[in-house]
Amino acid sequence: MIKKFVFLIFIGILFTSCGLDDSKKIKISTTTWIGYTPLFYAKEKKWLEPLNIKLLNVVSLSENMYLYKAGNSDVYVGTQYEYNSIYKEDKNLTPIMIFNKSNGGDVILSNFTIEQLLKTDKTINVYLEIDSINSIIFDDFLKSNHLENRKINYMNDDQSNISRLKAVDMENPTIIVTYSPYNHILENNSFIELSSTRNNDNLLVIDAMYTKENFYYHNKETFTK
Repeated sequence: MIKKFVFLIFIGILFTSCGLDDSKKIKISTTTWIGYTPLFYAKEKKWLEPLNIKLLNVVSLSENMYLYKAGNSDVYVGTQYEYNSIYKEDKNLTPIMIFNKSNGGDVILSNFTIEQLLKTDKTINVYLEIDSINSIIFDDFLKSNHLENRKINYMNDDQSNISRLKAVDMENPTIIVTYSPYNHILENNSFIELSSTRNNDNLLVIDAMYTKENFYYHNKETFTK
């Protein structure tokens, strides 16, 4: 009986210790955007474990932002759109690592050409992550191609679901705002590229890592490594 009691105490301590260790990890939330490949590479090479860093994978930019705002991650990666959204509420937020400038990675796809979109009287279904850089990219696309007065039906969804769409199933004209690697899946599903950040000089999309300034300085050595 005593041995069993001691064993149960030992197991309890063991699991409590594991929980405490995990809570001490620096949690970085990220999407599968190709620009964050250095993080995934570091994880696969097991370089993050000795630094006590844990990656949290989410399926959308907005989910990534909400995860951070809810306090479920210490650090998040995203564009200047997500940064500006959170900075309005938290002036302590700061970029600590620049990853990339989007050069063709953010894409507008459709089952119609631009000429067909200009001629159609039908409502245009637009699939995108509304609370993300997707919305800015789409607004710029509308203005650049004089499509502002068309009837738009916004379909807010994450890219994982959007990437399952097939052009042959679309009765109405459809526009998709997406990014790599999801655009390749959609192109295989017969959607055509209308625009991207490679051929749009009006848009500058930067991806970076963000956290609170005091959290950064408290863990500066870890982030440097």
